Amino acid sequence: MITASRRTAAAVAAALAAGTALLFGGPGPAAASPEPGGSGAHSVPVRQVSLRLASDATQVADVYDDGLADDTKIIEWHFKRSANQLWEPDDMGSGYVRFKNVHSGKCLKVKGASTEQNAQIVQGPCGTEPSEQWKLLPKGNGHQLAARSTGMCINVRGGVGAGNELIQHPCYENGAPNDVWLVVWE
Repeated sequence: MITASRRTAAAVAAALAAGTALLFGGPGPAAASPEPGGSGAHSVPVRQVSLRLASDATQVADVYDDGLADDTKIIEWHFKRSANQLWEPDDMGSGYVRFKNVHSGKCLKVKGASTEQNAQIVQGPCGTEPSEQWKLLPKGNGHQLAARSTGMCINVRGGVGAGNELIQHPCYENGAPNDVWLVVWE
């Protein structure tokens, strides 16, 4: 029987497969050690990740000011390993992942389920809305995070810079310093 945490690890591993540059702080999510008495590999649960910019891995997706309220904006900030910078990935099926903030328990989503370019990325109640489901698209040394609702990617408004807010923006074909992320197991 596969547990929920193993399904989550398997989903993240599948989303990050194909030889991409995922950084992990320990053994990978699909460690290749057989289960006792079985022939298949087992998964290590991925409980918390940071979303770091591939162009500067010291910068992460951060819930502004340790906010707990719905619609608190998500910004780029210096990585401090604080709970408002850590996310729990959940398998949403069909290759999509939802990210729940460790501090607030709220999910990363497009504000108001907007389909507009430049709509803010915020935290809000976790559910099954397409605006809180993200597909990890391999790009360069990381991944673009594309919203199921629009296909647009998480982007740092105005380019890389601590304090800049995250928005949804059309994905850059070849990736850009402000729209390619590393999903790092913390």
